[in-house]
Amino acid sequence: MKRYICSTTKNHFSSIFYLQLLCLNVLWLLIVLTEAFSSPTCRNECSYDSQFRIADCSKTELDQIPIHDGCAEARVLDLSFNDITSLPNDSFHYYNSVLHLDISSNAIVDVQPGAFMGLDNVVSIYLSHNHITILPEMIFYSVKDTIEQIHLNRNNLFEIGEGTFSNLTKLSALFLGHNRLTDLSPNLFMDLSALLLIHLNSNQLTRIPNGLFEPLHHLKILDLSSNSIVDIYPWVFPFSSETINLANNRLQSIPRPLSSESLMELSTLDIRINEISDATNVTYFIHETDNLLLDGNPFRCDCSFNDVREWIQRDETLRTSCTWTCVNTVTMEIVLARTLKPEDTACPADTTTNASASTPGDVTEESNTSKKDTSTEKTVNSLVYRQFDCDAFMKCLFWKMKGKN
Repeated sequence: MKRYICSTTKNHFSSIFYLQLLCLNVLWLLIVLTEAFSSPTCRNECSYDSQFRIADCSKTELDQIPIHDGCAEARVLDLSFNDITSLPNDSFHYYNSVLHLDISSNAIVDVQPGAFMGLDNVVSIYLSHNHITILPEMIFYSVKDTIEQIHLNRNNLFEIGEGTFSNLTKLSALFLGHNRLTDLSPNLFMDLSALLLIHLNSNQLTRIPNGLFEPLHHLKILDLSSNSIVDIYPWVFPFSSETINLANNRLQSIPRPLSSESLMELSTLDIRINEISDATNVTYFIHETDNLLLDGNPFRCDCSFNDVREWIQRDETLRTSCTWTCVNTVTMEIVLARTLKPEDTACPADTTTNASASTPGDVTEESNTSKKDTSTEKTVNSLVYRQFDCDAFMKCLFWKMKGKN
């Protein structure tokens, strides 16, 4: 009898064990099925063109990246204007046909280093209008062989790791404007040999590290406007640059070119709305650029402004319509530059401006101009300069210098 009872008890507990194991397996299966059915899929959340090449998932209130089902052949994946807050590792696994990825205008804060794994053919990534603060190093490494455009403008970026853009040898356009960047690593753009355009406007940069743009041998357009840059010396821009925008900074002087060769490709230099009072170095750009934008600077009506005055007098358009101004250092009055007389900006008999005495190719060190009256300069810089209206020739912003003397 005892043997019979023991056997029954053993079988009883064995049955309970297997029953519990079965229940756990069923529970796990239910969880998997629940997640599968609850996770959004491309097929259910997106609309398509007739060839299923464009998957439009925008404005669908998505809070995560949908499963690739239904998007296997999509070339364009639009996830803009949703509620996505993070991009975990392998967020785009199996999206290997996507060429253009748009995740702009979401609420993304966190981007994991492996977020873009699986995007084997992606050419452009739009991450603008999010809340990203930090970019992990090597985040774009998985797309290094194909990526050509990265849009990160209008985020909250205040730090970019030195290796964030490493090995992106095909990248041609990089948008980093409207962020909170205060400093950049000198090696940040080390591998971007194909870069043609970079926007760093509307950040909080105060300086440009030496060597930052040196690797960018094909750069054409550089936008550094609306920062707090005080000084740029020496000339740190690629010789290939065609347009350089330095407007709305705090520049105290005009950057001095290293040589005439450094300006050979430069067509437009925008230095409007800065704090430049000494116009000495303007001469180099008058002769080497097609479009020179100077408005909104507190230039002094003195010897340093003489070349600008002569330039205005030689150019019929500027002579009749331009509203550039300078400040009379004696009366502190704002004077229209085109109304100046030679004696107003005449240099002392025993001194000449370095810009008039040398060519850019001769530049080796800072010019030795006569000592400035610091008290006068301080007063001049503190004045509020009104902007005159210009009713012709594109409001004096772009002045074509082709055919100039």
